[in-house]
Amino acid sequence: MKHLEEQGESYWEHFKHAAKFAIVLFGLSFICLAHAIVPCIFTTTASCRLEKLLTEMKRCDCND
Repeated sequence: MKHLEEQGESYWEHFKHAAKFAIVLFGLSFICLAHAIVPCIFTTTASCRLEKLLTEMKRCDCND
């Protein structure tokens, strides 16, 4: 597959990375919902974790 070749990853390496991002984003969605309900909790959790996630994702050429 062209995308895997461009990323220099096997199917399973790519699966592992993509699944990790999906799981983290899924978890952060609940944190954001909890913050929406009770604004004094998780005040920086989602934004800080998203910044870290973005840094990890920038290793790829995101021209999709």
